[in-house]
Parts: sequence; C-alpha cells; structure tokens
Amino acid sequence: MSADAGAVDFQKVDEELSSGRLWRAKEMLQGRLTQPLFDELLLEKYGNVLLLMGDRLEAGRYLFASGKRNPEYKNAIELFLSRHKNADIEQLISEMPLMVRRHRDVLSSILSSSDFAEHGCPEAVRAALSETALHPERQIPTSPTRLKFFLIVIGLGIAAVFLAGLYVILRFLISATLGS
Repeated sequence: MSADAGAVDFQKVDEELSSGRLWRAKEMLQGRLTQPLFDELLLEKYGNVLLLMGDRLEAGRYLFASGKRNPEYKNAIELFLSRHKNADIEQLISEMPLMVRRHRDVLSSILSSSDFAEHGCPEAVRAALSETALHPERQIPTSPTRLKFFLIVIGLGIAAVFLAGLYVILRFLISATLGS
C-alpha cells in the first residue's frame, strides 16, 4: 500500500487492538475499505478484527475476499460461503466488499477459486464468472459507473438549460436592438 494520506497505519490499529479497543481498530480500518486500490492486507486485517469481535459471518466475507486461507479463518470463511452457496451471480457480487467489486479481475479470481467450488458454488455462477472475465462488456455495472452516468446526465441537463437561457437572452437583446 502506498504511503499516502489514505493509507492505513497498521501499527496504530495494532495498538488499539492491544489496548482492547476493538471498536476503534474496526473504525480505523472500516474508513479505508472504500479506497480505490485493492488491498488484501487491509481486508485480512479487517476480517481479523471482526473475528475478534465475534462477527464470524462478516469476518468470513472479508477474509474470503482477502484471498488468505489461514487455518484459523476456515470456520468463518465456510460460514460465509455456506450462506451464499445458492446465490445467483448478482447476489454474490453484491455481497463482496466494494474494494473487490471495483476490480473485476480480482473478483473473478476470488470467486472462481477452488475453495469456493468446494463449498457448493453453483456451476451456473462459475460459468457466469468465466463469461464476465472473458467478456468485460457483459459485466454488471458497479456503483461508480452508475454514479458517473448520473453525473453526466445532470451535467448535460444543466448545459441544456444554460444554452436555452442564453438563447432567450440573445433573442431578447436582438429584438430590443432592432426594435429601437
């Protein structure tokens, strides 16, 4: 991870954990989960904090997304996978952390992993994952794409209103000038 202002100071997180302030460590990590870069260490650390807090299902989600398969993560990951073994592709993708959903190559490799297949990933989901990996144009749009589209539509609407107003003003000025 780069040493920019958005970087997580894992040493401070570890200090909070050592002091027994799990909630504070969780807050520190949670605030960075929406960053644009994929960071498996951040996902793993956040999953560990959730595991310490007793939230095995959420811990499983983040530990699975991190790609780490330590023995102590097995139960949490299996719980997460067992809850989603009958999910369709859209549901499954929506359950992954935003950091992962933003990177389709990472998402595809995580969801097509062997341990996912071992826990009952439906063949249709695996086929759809392969199809989206091979054909990016068929991928499900993520929230940032929808936001960009929305902002473009709003921008075009504002530009149209501005041009219409400019046309009315110019027409008025021309008619006032010609009329005098």
